[in-house]
Amino acid sequence: MINKEYKKHKIYHYTSTDKEKQANAAFLMGAFMIIVLGYNAGKALEVFKESGISFKPFRDAIMGESTYKCTIKDCLEGLYCGIQLGWYNYDTFDRKTYEKLEKVENGDMNWIIPGKFLAFASPSNNKYDEDGKRQYTPEDYNPIFKKFGIDLVVRLSEKEYDETIFTDNGFEHLDIPFVSCSIPPQDVISKFLERAEDTSGGIAVHCKSGLGRTGTLIGLYCMKHYGFPAAAFIGWIRICRPGSVVGPQQHYLNEIEEDMMTQGDSLNKKKELISEMVDTIPDEKKLLMAPRMKRIKRIRDRDQVEG
Repeated sequence: MINKEYKKHKIYHYTSTDKEKQANAAFLMGAFMIIVLGYNAGKALEVFKESGISFKPFRDAIMGESTYKCTIKDCLEGLYCGIQLGWYNYDTFDRKTYEKLEKVENGDMNWIIPGKFLAFASPSNNKYDEDGKRQYTPEDYNPIFKKFGIDLVVRLSEKEYDETIFTDNGFEHLDIPFVSCSIPPQDVISKFLERAEDTSGGIAVHCKSGLGRTGTLIGLYCMKHYGFPAAAFIGWIRICRPGSVVGPQQHYLNEIEEDMMTQGDSLNKKKELISEMVDTIPDEKKLLMAPRMKRIKRIRDRDQVEG
């Protein structure tokens, strides 16, 4: 598409009359306009208005009737937001590594926020399942997580492996399980956000498949800390890790969006006050406040990384 030999040529992207394939084709063309031509999502969507085609929305990955519509608009807005936040760069994106690591036999993992949140499927105690298919164990993940700069592993599902295999190798481990395909209880949300906000390195999050519960909690963090709209986030995470956020979780993220945005606004004001407080404390008092100062420094360092 960006080959200079075809610069003066018109390129036709052909698809069938199948509604699902038309939607896929439209998204790909819209993504090209955003990534290569520099369009924003609104400008890319304008191109399709003249076609008169009503594109079929995308749905979640669970069986049964779909009650939530993830539209092309949501996906393109999610992609645009991700690019603006520096989470995707066409020139530096390592497609081969992405395609390798997303396979079950290679760990089934994807970055949602590069360097911050890695979503993956639950490790197993056994290297092979009952059918002889390869499964990833904590021992398999350890060297990969060290390479990726992971500090914390979060388990949202039932115990299927010995977490000490992670902790003995220098990783922190947080257990906050809740029911599959459900919305997270408030205590789980609080524990997750608190640890995520207090962890400067990468965080590897998993449930059973690393899709529903995992995507939902990461979504809450993104709304709070980046002002990422819920519908656009669902579009973004499904680009990164297809099948993420399912059933009632889709509606839940949209319903709680305003609350998370408000929490984010309050947090930003608190950060400003903390920064001002640190700058006005005399050096001799900072020594007496050393334990608290370490936590404040982590907050400031993290904020600088997150921009």
